[in-house]
Amino acid sequence: MNSWIVHRKPNPEAKLRLFCFPYAGGGASIYKTWADHLPSEVDVCPIQPPGREGRRGEAPYNSMPPLIEAVTEAILPLLDRPFALFGHCMGAKVAFELARYLRQHYHLNPSHLFVSACPAPQLAPDGTTYDLPEKTLIDLLRMLSGTLHVIFSHPALIKLVLPCIRADFEIYDTYTCRPEPSLHSPLTVFGGDTDPIVKVNHLSSWRELTTSRFNLHVMNGGHFFLHTVQPAILKVLTGQLDGVLKSFPQPAH
Repeated sequence: MNSWIVHRKPNPEAKLRLFCFPYAGGGASIYKTWADHLPSEVDVCPIQPPGREGRRGEAPYNSMPPLIEAVTEAILPLLDRPFALFGHCMGAKVAFELARYLRQHYHLNPSHLFVSACPAPQLAPDGTTYDLPEKTLIDLLRMLSGTLHVIFSHPALIKLVLPCIRADFEIYDTYTCRPEPSLHSPLTVFGGDTDPIVKVNHLSSWRELTTSRFNLHVMNGGHFFLHTVQPAILKVLTGQLDGVLKSFPQPAH
């Protein structure tokens, strides 16, 4: 059993696989219903990094390169057909860097790259968050209004999830986007119109990172619009993935 991919509903007839990467502190469960709403030819593969949910007992990664190498090893057996990548916030940086890693080392390119709630990685960071004092970090999480709000009234739960959140924030904060040729994959970017930390101009700079089609969708909501307007996001994904599927060679009759 592959501990990196959970909540998957394998489809032997699938023509394309969609690998989905969670935000900092999040787990694969945020994508567990996506297969019910996307085209049936798409095999949705939610990624579960160590340190959360069913892998809470494992130490989380706190650096991008070893995380990318481990993810690659985990998904390589499933790259026997076309694939796409989706990531929200930290997961967007992971998806982007994975796309570049697979191109460099395996000459594989995603059929589409979807990134969400994340500034273009070539932009200079505004500072670090992973090393904030505990109270300041918790206040930041409250301000972002993520799904973690349910734990704030339970100090024991906060203590349980903070190490993973810090490790994920460290990946996000310390990642450096090395100069490389632009990707050739179509790129779709999502952002929230009231996101307090990721502005629209941070999103539009993703355009520089692909030579292919670029789409920017500004959704209603804050940083975690992934949850509040999920049907709208899935509608965009369905349209884009249908286009990918139709571009594949059709079997002869």
